[in-house]
Amino acid sequence: MITSSRYDPSTDGCPVNFVIGLVAVHRHVDPIDVPELSYYIDADLINDFLRDPPEHGHLQFEWEEVTIVLNADRHVDAISSVSTDSESPAMLKQ
Repeated sequence: MITSSRYDPSTDGCPVNFVIGLVAVHRHVDPIDVPELSYYIDADLINDFLRDPPEHGHLQFEWEEVTIVLNADRHVDAISSVSTDSESPAMLKQ
């Protein structure tokens, strides 16, 4: 299952909160019930990537059995993972 949305810096506020909200929608839970993101990836990395994205590429990481993909066009995907490796490092691809 994939849940997608596009981050809009003029209306969506903090990028980290946007990602948390997307994962909450993906998992059908309240955002308060989504596990702490900072255990999996540096929140500043998400904020910087979505506020000032590179021309090309994406940032991908695993978070609570969900693969999160931040794209350079500010589209964010939450994809159900089969892997339970919650300590996967973030990867920046260009």
